[in-house]
Amino acid sequence: MLFVLLLHSNFMHYHPTTITPMDSKLYNARSIVAFGAQVGDEGKGKFVDLLSSMGRSPSKKGSSYDITTHVKYSVRANGGHNAGHVIKIMKGDELISFDVHLLPSTIFHDDIISVMGAGMAIYMPQLVKELERARNELGIERTPEQLKISSRAHIIMPWHITEDCINEASRTGKNKIGTTKSGIGPAYADKCARSRAMRMGDLCMPVADIQEKIFRVCRYKNVVLGALAAEHKIEFEPFDPQQVFDKFMELRSYVMPYVFEGAEAMLREASNRGDSILVELANGFFLDIDWSTSPYCTSSHTTTLGIPQSTGLLPNSLDVILGVSKVYSVRVGAGPLVGESEIESETADAIRVVGNEFGTTTGRPRRCTWLDLVALKHSLTTSGANICALTMLDVLSQFKEIKICTAYELPDGTILDHVPFSAQQQFDAKPIYTTMPGPGEVADVRQYDLLPQSAKDIVEFIEEFTGVPVHFVSVGPEREAFMTKPLPLDFLAN
Repeated sequence: MLFVLLLHSNFMHYHPTTITPMDSKLYNARSIVAFGAQVGDEGKGKFVDLLSSMGRSPSKKGSSYDITTHVKYSVRANGGHNAGHVIKIMKGDELISFDVHLLPSTIFHDDIISVMGAGMAIYMPQLVKELERARNELGIERTPEQLKISSRAHIIMPWHITEDCINEASRTGKNKIGTTKSGIGPAYADKCARSRAMRMGDLCMPVADIQEKIFRVCRYKNVVLGALAAEHKIEFEPFDPQQVFDKFMELRSYVMPYVFEGAEAMLREASNRGDSILVELANGFFLDIDWSTSPYCTSSHTTTLGIPQSTGLLPNSLDVILGVSKVYSVRVGAGPLVGESEIESETADAIRVVGNEFGTTTGRPRRCTWLDLVALKHSLTTSGANICALTMLDVLSQFKEIKICTAYELPDGTILDHVPFSAQQQFDAKPIYTTMPGPGEVADVRQYDLLPQSAKDIVEFIEEFTGVPVHFVSVGPEREAFMTKPLPLDFLAN
């Protein structure tokens, strides 16, 4: 999935013409949630960055900014290193691209405590790689006071990656689910199996207990994976438990200082004090383990419904819920994408090229089609979204006409105005389109009132269909390439 953040010199320059006091509800929120309302790759990171900047008051002092922040805490709730965001940082005159797959999007904000939540599955070699690269290339070293890892988060072990690869290799045809083979699904499976799971808090166990558990689980995995590999004629080299243990202990010495047993209590207490907390969900709504087009999904809770479980924050503390969506639909890997077979290949290619629709983690080209508004309404309303952000409007400027899916037609002629449970029905569904004029040239527009009327018609059509007010409209990858649309009075009053 792609998170795009553009952080400027000093790692975060505030633009007073960009972030304005949008309304008292946003400024006084105890917690602000940003989630992907599609299948990931919506550009959530840009809004995590923007929301984490709210309340910052710039006062020039020499060549730097004196920043007073509003957001005090940020927590990534779920997922593993199959998610990815690209942070672009100005270091002197050089623009550095920094790929991050595990660390929260706010990790380069010195004054925000970043938390890796209980719902995450953490591959420690990747975590160490990201922290080391930040230190070696950027001179940024995060302390345990700035980065805290929940002791309840799970660990991706080497056998999980192998198991993921064997499982995917054993599937054929449409049974392949398009996994990134990162070990995330098997790690969450062991989470549910309980006794085979390793959690971050296990790093703090006595060394003898760690060794006993690794040896025990390693023996089990060698037997099970060996049998599975043999059945499908897949090469498998058994794990050496001593080597796994030695590598685990090497990683433990680096990571253990960041493990914090009181992460969930810390966030609840901060919320009770009125401190603002930014919650970041990885992946997207339709990859959720319960709400997805199963089995074409990930293995964690990617919707707002899983936030209390994944962070310890109470449901009544989730004040502002921002759903982020592109103005067209994409998908990487396997799974249904309504309208994919109906869109002309040249049109899909044009969206892919102009929108740079290639996966951050895998580099795979994303499948592209017109916006599925039936799915977007379902994700926003199920998640309790009270504001929406639309991204990539500038990508549609190349088209004189665009289409938006407002209903589905099944092969038997049945018309659906909702997302069906069955993934096969979604594969079979044909989109019923509404055609509208393209948005016109929007890339240089920074005020909603100055958008072409055709662009405003698209935004307001989406808003009216979903019933969720649009507040942010993004028109480019640059941090300042967005505008705000005034929120309705009933939102401000609630």
